[in-house]
Amino acid sequence: MNTFYITLRKGEIIGDGTKDNPFNGNTAEKFDSALNNIPENSIINIGPGIFKTNGYIWGSKNWRPKEGWQVKGIASKTVIQLTNNTGENKPTRWVIGGDYNVYSHNSRWENLILDCNLNGQTTYPDVCNMGIVLAGNNIYLKNIKVINWGSRSPGFECFPIYVGGCNFVNKVNFSGCIVDSCIVNKPVITNIKDGTTLITCGGAYYNSDGTYNCHENPIIKNCKSDALGYPSYSHGFSSYGINCLISGNTSTNCEVGCYDDTYKTDGLKITRNIFENVQYGVYFNFHTNSRGSVDNGIFDKNAIKLSPKKHNPADNYYGFKLLGQQTTPPPYTFNTIECQNNQISFVAVPTGNYLAYSFYFYNAKDIKIVNNISNIYKDSNPNFNKQVITGKVENLFFDNNKSKTSTEIIIS
Repeated sequence: MNTFYITLRKGEIIGDGTKDNPFNGNTAEKFDSALNNIPENSIINIGPGIFKTNGYIWGSKNWRPKEGWQVKGIASKTVIQLTNNTGENKPTRWVIGGDYNVYSHNSRWENLILDCNLNGQTTYPDVCNMGIVLAGNNIYLKNIKVINWGSRSPGFECFPIYVGGCNFVNKVNFSGCIVDSCIVNKPVITNIKDGTTLITCGGAYYNSDGTYNCHENPIIKNCKSDALGYPSYSHGFSSYGINCLISGNTSTNCEVGCYDDTYKTDGLKITRNIFENVQYGVYFNFHTNSRGSVDNGIFDKNAIKLSPKKHNPADNYYGFKLLGQQTTPPPYTFNTIECQNNQISFVAVPTGNYLAYSFYFYNAKDIKIVNNISNIYKDSNPNFNKQVITGKVENLFFDNNKSKTSTEIIIS
């Protein structure tokens, strides 16, 4: 495997990428050219400083990540920043990314700060700027931080970190992507047009012939997401596919800690996370046109701290909300789900006549809810604290759950 070096050097020197004569990355054109000329299966060491890049615009011919790249920065010192786009006016842009049918198998990205620089887009300001979006097998992100991201492009949700996907062209599953110890925070909060899911690992695709491809064994672990100030809807984490793991993460100031509304997942473990200043801890919103479902889910040892700071006034507060209301649903949207050893509380008790539910299920079978602690009582509203199962639920086991008020179960 060849090794290349990129640093900030003075003047017009280009360099040859060796340790003694590294590529010069002192302009976006030089930095992008260096990456564009580095072959697959290479180690790329990027030095300290702020490196400008034109990034990737959908359908462009700028540099794209390649298979087998091992890209390493210097922790907290290597910044890659999007320039102002003066080229084509396109609605989406990435610091690092490529078209969804361009794959970055077996690549590793480590110790980088990705500055999406949304406020720096003065030529075409109505754009959705994201950090890193990659598809393929065995993509590993470690210590990646994404800042200054957001969407001013109507109808385009922002995904600051998104890795995984599947090969929908050849109908092949991908597997093994990991997002580890990454941070997404500091969104741009002016003139936001659409929502965001801060960290996503997984992916799926419904083929036109009715078949379904997805990502296997995606992992999000030890990450932090913070949407402080983001005025539209925001989700901390999302993972879907087969045997997904979301573990040891912290989501703060998002409307939802963990979310999905579209895809089928078989095997999902959400464990040892902290979801703080949220309206929903875990929310699966499979609406009327969705084909999504969750089978074999374990939600264990999560701390959910609800807060009115991220309140959608059209809805109440939920520790876990699993809602399956498809027009043509599967027999059950949620099958074999265990909620155990979770703690649900309020950071601050909201004003108004809102309800709070520890557990809300609709269209579910084989549900086990045990050993949870709920402290979401409000004296002024006796209905505020409910542990509720409602709407087409078959085979419920509910035991040893503790609440400040008497446990209440409603089945309708």
